Amino acid sequence: MSALSELLQEANRRHPMSLRRRAAKIGDRISHATIGDYQRGQHAEHPDEVTLQALADAFDLEIADVQAAANVPVGAGPYQPPPEAARLSRRQQAAITELIMSMVEQGGSDGRQPGAEKSPEGDPPAPLTFRERRRRKAIEDAQPVDRAADSNEKQSDHEEEP
Repeated sequence: MSALSELLQEANRRHPMSLRRRAAKIGDRISHATIGDYQRGQHAEHPDEVTLQALADAFDLEIADVQAAANVPVGAGPYQPPPEAARLSRRQQAAITELIMSMVEQGGSDGRQPGAEKSPEGDPPAPLTFRERRRRKAIEDAQPVDRAADSNEKQSDHEEEP
């Protein structure tokens, strides 16, 4: 049984309520079946933030307590980019968001999935996941483009050789 399940069971003992009522209480953001799975310990090893927040609300728990029980790093609240981020294009903002999501999913600072074993030195790098390829493409697309060099290339493509 996970620490998260134990926390939810303890909260349910203090304030008993049916699974359906708990789901209704939070506007069915997660189903009663999902709430039951989490109470019984039949859940993902790394639950997402939406689920954790819904569980906290359903059981009247502090989100930090639910995150700690789920072994999720407890942050200082939602990330707020600096005001200068407003200068970024939508494409650049999407790249930053994708980067953050990738970092959170990877878990560790070494870029490996949580619980993944490190390969011995000399092994070829592991193939990139779809998400990592997408993240890198978003970052690449967000890089400033040298418009002058770009237009020179287009002009030279259309010029005919004598």
